[in-house]
Amino acid sequence: MKRLLLPIAFATAAFAAPLAGSGAAPAAHASSSAVHVALQVGPSYKNKAGFANVNATATISYTSTGATVSITATQLPPPSAVKAVAYIVWVSGDKSARIGTLLRHGNQFSIVANVNLTNVTGIKVTAEHSAMSKSGNGPTVLSGSVG
Repeated sequence: MKRLLLPIAFATAAFAAPLAGSGAAPAAHASSSAVHVALQVGPSYKNKAGFANVNATATISYTSTGATVSITATQLPPPSAVKAVAYIVWVSGDKSARIGTLLRHGNQFSIVANVNLTNVTGIKVTAEHSAMSKSGNGPTVLSGSVG
């Protein structure tokens, strides 16, 4: 088993390229590491006037049991503007998971959620017709890749 773990550790370190400008290595998940990701407006909304000033970021902090994902989006139109009921957040990595609904606080939407993933590689926010959606089939409003 030791022979197998050492090459895996070196391979993980070799592919842990820092995110542009963040200085954080997404694959090195010490309990204090955090990865910052700029979320982009999805293709269906990129050229729509209401989405021109959207600014959205995600921070992923790794713990010994998984990750805490924090997302903040400012100037994001309400879900009703895109004929939806809610913005639902999904993460992918060693598996995919629905982490919750973006909640509105004044002129921003946000969520902080714990997820049982040890390697988050993507974040997607979809516009859904139900706040209880389990599928993520609605159009992508925001998305970002980690690493």
